[in-house]
Amino acid sequence: MICYEASSIIMRNEHAAYYNLGTSCPVGSCTLAIEARTAFYLSLKRGDETLYAQFHDEFDQVCPRKVINNRANFTILELPDCPVIMVSFFYYYF
Repeated sequence: MICYEASSIIMRNEHAAYYNLGTSCPVGSCTLAIEARTAFYLSLKRGDETLYAQFHDEFDQVCPRKVINNRANFTILELPDCPVIMVSFFYYYF
């Protein structure tokens, strides 16, 4: 399980909560989860023996990441019994 700092925890219409506003994370944070065959609120690609999960900022049903100076804070609460590598990429479209 992964927690990340959100720029907002209130949806634009203010009548619904974000799907990943969880109680396992600190206040102002939202939840992501990656399991052996699926990922919650992330897109998932499979390699030979590797899973690649990617966050999509344009998905408006999950809490938006708080990004300052091209950096976002993530807190990993639980790790599986295998190697985990977290890499952050930012794409700019002109």
